[in-house]
Amino acid sequence: MDKLINGMQNLLIECEMPDSRKQRFRTRYQAAAGHAPNEAFMQTQNNKWGVEYRMYFDAPADIVDGFRDAGFNVEARATGYGSERAYRINDEELFWELIARGRHLGLN
Repeated sequence: MDKLINGMQNLLIECEMPDSRKQRFRTRYQAAAGHAPNEAFMQTQNNKWGVEYRMYFDAPADIVDGFRDAGFNVEARATGYGSERAYRINDEELFWELIARGRHLGLN
């Protein structure tokens, strides 16, 4: 996993959630990261039932293939929101792994 995570370039981490989930998210993030989240990267969407964890990034093909081989759904981004980076993964487990390894909401 180290090689894959280290291969994520131009990484942007965001999340989207309803207001009702924000306090619980802040508490968990503070415990995992040792600091409060940058709320500019916590988007509010009240029609969501939970938190959507998004990682936008660039990476060489071997890193992308490695994530796919590990079971992650890697979405190629050519148009739309976030398309200034080539790939997106939506995954809660990967999100918290990145935070535990010193990454943070926002640009990394």
